[in-house]
Amino acid sequence: MAFRKKSHTLLGFTPDLVIVPECENQDRLKLPSDVPKPTYFMWEGKNQSKGLALFSYTHFYFELHPSYNPKFQYILPVQVHGGAFPFTLLAMWVVPIDSDLRYITQIQQALYEYESLLVDPVLIVGDFNANKIWDARHKTPYFAQVAQFLEHRHIFSLYHTFFAEAFGEETQPTFYFYRKQARPYHIDYMFASPSLRHALVDMTVGEYDDWCQFSDHVPMTATFRI
Repeated sequence: MAFRKKSHTLLGFTPDLVIVPECENQDRLKLPSDVPKPTYFMWEGKNQSKGLALFSYTHFYFELHPSYNPKFQYILPVQVHGGAFPFTLLAMWVVPIDSDLRYITQIQQALYEYESLLVDPVLIVGDFNANKIWDARHKTPYFAQVAQFLEHRHIFSLYHTFFAEAFGEETQPTFYFYRKQARPYHIDYMFASPSLRHALVDMTVGEYDDWCQFSDHVPMTATFRI
């Protein structure tokens, strides 16, 4: 929320592409004069103060794929163009839409909806609001099924590959419930197909002390050599 007040936090990353859930739309996003303006911006949402935003700070630009289904409003199939390495981006902010589209169910249905797009090169990024640790509560391996569905298509989590950790056993949280350090969870992910995965050279997850003043989430970053 209120990304215009914390957009300066991007400066240290000198990013190429940024995905920001709970972001204002282009009419409300008045960036400070000392913050670089994006070369391209895409936003989707109903609430002008709280949608899903994509920023480009390079020659890359975004095109919403014709297959976009508004049923999954905050799961955007996007074609990233403008460079020597165009790719498909599935940007996610998974929030309950109705009683039939709760968190993990929505992810499962959206992946089936966009299955034809899940070919190399593809990057799936965002706030999934999900973790394998909650599968036991539902007595169904929901998140494990999502991971398996993607792995069968050679799409793997960059965090778990880079840090050699198992799902549900993450040592670096991405979210702190009510910003409380004692309530950490790992619910943000980047999944990538082989060409992007093999180009990965670094990955970081923000520290609580650095980011708790800005958000209940910390940033996850990936650096590729393309």
